[in-house]
Amino acid sequence: MLLANQAQFEQISTDDPQISYMISAWARICKILGEEFAAYLPLVMPPVLRAASIKPDVTLMNDEDIASQEEDPDWNFVPLGDQKMFGIKTAGLEDKATACEMLVCYARELKSAFSPYIESVTQLMLPHLKFMFHDAVRSAAADIFPCLLECARSRGDQFRTQLWNAVISAYKEAIDGEHDKEVLADQLHGVAQCIEELGPSLITQEQLELILSIVNQQMVEYGERAIERGKHKDEDDDEEDAVEALNEELEEESGVLARISDIMHCLFKAYGQNFVPYFEKLVNHFIPLLDSRRYYSERQWAICIFDDLIEYGGEASVKYHSSFYGSMLAALSDEYPEVRQSAAYGFGVMGQYGSSSYAQACAGALPHLANMISRTDARSTEEGNVATENAISAVAKILKYNSSMVDVNAVIPTFLSWLPIWDDPDEAPHVYGYFADLIESNNPLVLGENNSNLPRILTVIVQAFEKGAFDDSIDKNNVKHRLINILKFMQADKSLFEAVIGGAGLTESQMTTLHRLLT
Repeated sequence: MLLANQAQFEQISTDDPQISYMISAWARICKILGEEFAAYLPLVMPPVLRAASIKPDVTLMNDEDIASQEEDPDWNFVPLGDQKMFGIKTAGLEDKATACEMLVCYARELKSAFSPYIESVTQLMLPHLKFMFHDAVRSAAADIFPCLLECARSRGDQFRTQLWNAVISAYKEAIDGEHDKEVLADQLHGVAQCIEELGPSLITQEQLELILSIVNQQMVEYGERAIERGKHKDEDDDEEDAVEALNEELEEESGVLARISDIMHCLFKAYGQNFVPYFEKLVNHFIPLLDSRRYYSERQWAICIFDDLIEYGGEASVKYHSSFYGSMLAALSDEYPEVRQSAAYGFGVMGQYGSSSYAQACAGALPHLANMISRTDARSTEEGNVATENAISAVAKILKYNSSMVDVNAVIPTFLSWLPIWDDPDEAPHVYGYFADLIESNNPLVLGENNSNLPRILTVIVQAFEKGAFDDSIDKNNVKHRLINILKFMQADKSLFEAVIGGAGLTESQMTTLHRLLT
């Protein structure tokens, strides 16, 4: 049908009301067809590019002009001072924003098949990072460049380097002048994704310093805004509207801090221990955010940054131990599950990656992790459930990798009582991997006297699969196949297996799951 109407599409004008519907429809088709949609790009790209290139009708107006137009819904006004305003005719701007968003979709879905359009789309979208008349256009521009860098893999490193040179400079200029917090967050996220896509080999020392300057400047401005909020809070403490406005502002700030955390994560992941000396220049921005009096999302994202320091910084992270350990320990009992989760994850990476330097810290955290898991509201919400499962995973990692100062046999029965988990596919392989280790090593605390715990083991494994605990893209070590093999090993002794099933008291749904796993 697309091909049959090619002539019609080529003649569409940018103000045709059909254009936005067709552009959106093409994006949906692209998501369905994937790279096969590339065959239709010569047909759909010209009208999409035309729509994305729409220039707004902007007029400098005085009060008299505004009075004659202010009832017209097709005009928006931006104050300039001295009783002057920009009048912006909004016709076509929504179509422009939609078209820009669809370009992001095409680049993301089609990857190398979108490569022939990289230059034209880059030329169009780089200036759109500072397109002042529509937030969604700036956000789309922020989103597209990591996708274009991925599309350019087939063009070689030299081409990607040239593209990145233009992109990072444009990001810096846009970020420095951006006042909308949501768009700013998108721009910062774009930088983070570019780092993840390129890795350290295609980022020069000068560009790394530029990225660090972006983070530093944003954290300076973040701190200045926090000081201003504190002043206004003292002035308007009893006003309900002021409290509501403050909460909205804090949520916007949370989005910015989350994306700064993304940049730090991608830098740590890319450079590993080599990034720690650069972190030294920024760490004083993040330590104050660990304070229990700060807004919950500030604590959450600050802890996430220190989690990355521990996970990717190795031994070099130990020097900061005194700065974050007490706050992370306290965060395990925080009222907000998002904060508890980030702290629990941190103790997990201490166990997995911290080596003997963190052995005492891991041992000291175990009682606090157990208390967190045993909270009355531990599984009352989805967020609480994920936080709790992160804590269970942290215990598994400590027992498996960093237990030199822990009485493991004293902890194992309690660990088993916390199973199954099912909500966090990232942590499931760690928890069930350790569970499988214990079973495969015939640990008597797990198997029980005369294998009396086999019904419980069977139930845990079946419930894990019934509740969809595993994600194949994450379970790289095929932990789920180890669990299935444990079931099949039980099944090999028919009389034993029948007794185990009888003792497990499985529901009809669980019996169906068990049958599926064994056939």
